[in-house]
Amino acid sequence: MQKAWLWMYHGMRKGTRANTGRRETFHSLSNEGLRSIAKTRDLVEAALFYFGVPAATLYPLGFVGLYLQLWSDQFFPYDYRDVYVLWDAVAYTPKTVVVGTGIALLWLSLIATSLIAGVAWLTLIIYRELPVAD
Repeated sequence: MQKAWLWMYHGMRKGTRANTGRRETFHSLSNEGLRSIAKTRDLVEAALFYFGVPAATLYPLGFVGLYLQLWSDQFFPYDYRDVYVLWDAVAYTPKTVVVGTGIALLWLSLIATSLIAGVAWLTLIIYRELPVAD
């Protein structure tokens, strides 16, 4: 009796009926329910990718930006060649300032990229409209 119970239990776990050997699925969701879960999961994954990756790079970008800004500042009261002093100065800067600097640098790079792409596009249009010398 115990062996039969274990055999039926393992058969149900694998998704087969104990006596027939046919493979059947035992889930309570229909195919439409599974599709909606898959779509929701895809949306969550896309949101994490498109918002999570830039958010994770804002602090390091701001940190490097502030570091380079202090390194190039003539009026910084300490020696600019001392890496540890600059590192400590940026590390003591509040996180909101560092992330804000990262956001500013990210927007600056996006605007610069779009302007350069626009100039390249206009140059291509003007180049195509020029007459060809034979």
